[in-house]
Amino acid sequence: EVTSQESVAALALAVEKTLAGEGLNALINNAGVALMAPLGSVKAEDMTHSYNVNVVAPLMITQALLPQLRIAAERNKAEPLGWGRAIVANISSMLGSLHFAALAPTGEWGYSYPAAKAALNMVTRCLLRDLQTSGVFVVSVNPGWVKTDMGGPE
Repeated sequence: EVTSQESVAALALAVEKTLAGEGLNALINNAGVALMAPLGSVKAEDMTHSYNVNVVAPLMITQALLPQLRIAAERNKAEPLGWGRAIVANISSMLGSLHFAALAPTGEWGYSYPAAKAALNMVTRCLLRDLQTSGVFVVSVNPGWVKTDMGGPE
């Protein structure tokens, strides 16, 4: 449960125990929800839930695993910044792009998902600013459409 601080703390302890001092080279924050209600039916609780899962959870998980990421970055400091050292990849979406939002023909994607992904992109940028001097690279990735429960069959 990515929105549970207890679960995130347990994850951090399990990762630390499993890696036994080796450090974590890659963290991929991929959990997400898409609640796509149009303007007439969007609810505050949907906005809050989307923000908690898509924005707050990746930040809290990154924060909890940061000691392990820093260990990997230090152990691999001869490697270029990125996958060879230590990286956090936040899975975003083109729907989080302010440029794309201006070009979208309809509001079929609603409010909560695009707003949350835009916020995740800003969190990613802030993390990059704060972590790159420690050797941890942070990036948002738009994988395009993916065949999942959320992405649909086609």
